[in-house]
Amino acid sequence: MSRPTEQAYSELQQAYDLFNARLFAGQLPPCLITLQRKNRTYGYFCGDRWNDLAGALTDEIALNPAHFASRQTTAVLSTLAHG
Repeated sequence: MSRPTEQAYSELQQAYDLFNARLFAGQLPPCLITLQRKNRTYGYFCGDRWNDLAGALTDEIALNPAHFASRQTTAVLSTLAHG
């Protein structure tokens, strides 16, 4: 059975972890990756956007899935790396 939510977010997390290790020497903190359909944008970064149950803040990197089909995978992932 397909689990599209798990697959999509798992792949994005793997890409974030790879970029963090190879481009940023593991210095980036954990963040929340979301899919948002914000007009006229491929994605965006928002610092201290989300609170967990203990009240700790984490950053958000949002990607717009409306552009996934019209852009190459490398272009979509470059948005994640620049978030």
